[in-house]
Amino acid sequence: MPKWDEIVDDCEPMTARLHSAGRRPFVLLAAALAVTAMTLAPAPAKATPSWLPANDLSVAGRNAEAPTVAMDPQGDAIAAWYRSNGKHLIVQSSLRPAGSSAWEEPVNLSAEGVNSFLPQIAFDAAGDATAIWAGGGEEEEEVIQSSVRPAGAGAWGKPTPLIAGGSSRTPSLAVDEAGSAAAIWERFKGAESAVLVSVRPTAAGAWQKPVKLGEGNEQAVAIDPEGDALAVWVEFVGEIPVVMGSYRPAATGVWGEPTELSLAAKGQESSAPRVAMDVHGNAVAIWDHYNGTTKVVQSAVRPAGSGIWQEPVRVSAAGAETFEPQLAMNQEGVAVATWAHVIGGGVESIIQAAVRPAGSGAWQEPVSISAKGQSAARSPASIDPQGDIVAVWEHESIVQGAVRPATSAAWGEPVKLSEEGEEGLETRTAID
Repeated sequence: MPKWDEIVDDCEPMTARLHSAGRRPFVLLAAALAVTAMTLAPAPAKATPSWLPANDLSVAGRNAEAPTVAMDPQGDAIAAWYRSNGKHLIVQSSLRPAGSSAWEEPVNLSAEGVNSFLPQIAFDAAGDATAIWAGGGEEEEEVIQSSVRPAGAGAWGKPTPLIAGGSSRTPSLAVDEAGSAAAIWERFKGAESAVLVSVRPTAAGAWQKPVKLGEGNEQAVAIDPEGDALAVWVEFVGEIPVVMGSYRPAATGVWGEPTELSLAAKGQESSAPRVAMDVHGNAVAIWDHYNGTTKVVQSAVRPAGSGIWQEPVRVSAAGAETFEPQLAMNQEGVAVATWAHVIGGGVESIIQAAVRPAGSGAWQEPVSISAKGQSAARSPASIDPQGDIVAVWEHESIVQGAVRPATSAAWGEPVKLSEEGEEGLETRTAID
């Protein structure tokens, strides 16, 4: 079972980096400027959208980390993060109403007097927001908490625990258009490490009793508008870590037997899975896969109604060393994968992206979207219903972003988003 200090070590890598370098504690400007800058400025017809300046969301003087952001179809945005209040770690959030250029003052989501961290947040189509995070218990009895902010309410509800007992962390969240939600996390209890998942069938309903899917970690979850859900995670088959998946049709509410998505060939390890679903129930998963020589990005598709994952295919270029794959998918099934691509003999990395058109069985050839000459990493992307794509990443501690309009097959030039003299980390992005 992990100790609290081990969890904090896992959650706060930047704090140690900044202190060891003699830098001042950073605020969320550095960690979440992709949140503040990710919204394209409102513009008249025929004008070219531009990035707004970065703003501070969290208070100065306290380290703020692990930002996350979501937008509803109306353009409301909510960012969440965790920070220290001097005694405990607390989860906070800030709202940016549609049509406004200003973020509201941050509010606390987590309860007082306990440590809370690693928030995740998502909207439904009506603008109801759901947040989950780890914490809220004794040091070795961490739980997963959830809170809901109804559209237009202005206030988050009282936190609700999803599970008690054991040490739970690294939650992931998915919410569909109607407000059905699925949460997945890793739980340690004794010597056991398990992947647990819980479903909330309706926006106003209660979270169901968690279900154990397997013994693993690196979990992710997706849900479609009908409430059908998919979970992926990494689990050992023999001595080889492989990507597993399980499907839960809303009609039965029962999670199916785990299915192996990646290949458990000798020495071929898989990690870091991501999964997404469109409105029709088609699903796409990606992950890192060691093919015996190098690490590549692989993907598998699960067509709606088939119940069968297709054979995995390589998405990244042949012979390329990759890491940190990310995935986004819009309602119509257009998917975009991004990852870091190692070049220059391993001393440099650039961000690459590949697009999979809706209804297609083939990923397009990957393209580089960051500039050469520096190391880039952590490249989440967002895609809107029309197919416009926004990606952001860290480039030598500078946050950059690039846009691929739906009307073009080409990515725009990278744009610097972070301020001069600030260290930008932990990028996230959202789009309405």
